[in-house]
Amino acid sequence: MRPFIIDEDAYQELRHYLDQLEAIFNAEDPSIVTDIEYRFAEILQEKIGPNQIVTLQHIQAGIEQVGTVESISNEPTSNQESTTSSNDGRLYRDEDHVLVSGVSSGIAHYLGIKEKIIVRLIFAFTLFTPFTLIYLVLWAILPTKRLGSVPMGKFRLNDIISEMIREVKLAISSLNQKFNRSTSN
Repeated sequence: MRPFIIDEDAYQELRHYLDQLEAIFNAEDPSIVTDIEYRFAEILQEKIGPNQIVTLQHIQAGIEQVGTVESISNEPTSNQESTTSSNDGRLYRDEDHVLVSGVSSGIAHYLGIKEKIIVRLIFAFTLFTPFTLIYLVLWAILPTKRLGSVPMGKFRLNDIISEMIREVKLAISSLNQKFNRSTSN
């Protein structure tokens, strides 16, 4: 990575952002802040050309892309209002609660219905009616999204990273076992 020339205002904003992250994550796992710093540097390299000065606008765009301290930590700061709506105004098929295709659970999430079985029963009772065609069309055109019981933005970054590390370790273990089997034959 090449070094950056950074404007004073941009430096202050970035320093404030990183200080807040360190205050939250250093007790849990200091590598989280380091990973965020590396990602931030990658974003800046994408956004600025050679010999260009990093401005406050670049830093703000980077924070927006990486995520605010509040969205990363799931710990509201004093100037953040808590929101209860996890619906971003779009309808998705729910990957987390799939029975057939995720359409019913996606509609239940969109409408704020906690019991997904209600929407599933409505589709079941209307199985051989025009609603079946509507269901099939929705299945074909709706994008999938992990909606879960907690909105995606509410997951803590360290939980996501821990899960990713666990999956990588499983993959490495699996490859190691395959390698050992192939060399022993």
